[in-house]
Amino acid sequence: MFGEITNAKLLGGWTFKLERADKLPQELASAFTALYGTKLGGAYKPLYYVGTQVVNGTNHMLIVERTMLVSGGKEVKDFAVVVINIPAGDFKAEAATKVSETDAADFVIRDDIEKGVKRALTEFIGANHKPILELGEQVVKGINYHFICESKGVYPNAEPYLTRVAVNNFENNWTIDEIERL
Repeated sequence: MFGEITNAKLLGGWTFKLERADKLPQELASAFTALYGTKLGGAYKPLYYVGTQVVNGTNHMLIVERTMLVSGGKEVKDFAVVVINIPAGDFKAEAATKVSETDAADFVIRDDIEKGVKRALTEFIGANHKPILELGEQVVKGINYHFICESKGVYPNAEPYLTRVAVNNFENNWTIDEIERL
């Protein structure tokens, strides 16, 4: 559907996967449970396994659903991108550490495309899309920039969901090329 994506943001030795996280490798599942399994007032659930990077062991990137308990006993759901490092030789993942956690509010779009991407995403009627991860770019008629977005309908109490979005820039005309709900 989205064609060949040249990794832009996932350079730096990342091996790109983007597959459902139902069957994580055992060491990663153990590390995730150890790091995120018991959080007071919140829960983390892995949804997508984005990829791996060899750096002082292996970094694993995941897209997770966060459910947080806020004042008044209300639950709030959103999504985040987490990176976990499992040191080399740690087969039980006991020394795993959190490297980073980024959500839609923290994600920074590259300066050269920020205005165009934001303009294209605001043109979509019915839902708001906030990028949480840039997957890469694709040269077609112009350039397609591919993102995973946290999306939410514009009606009251809408639940957030994940989308994969391609935004096209052709002669400085920014448009949404494709949207796929994950």
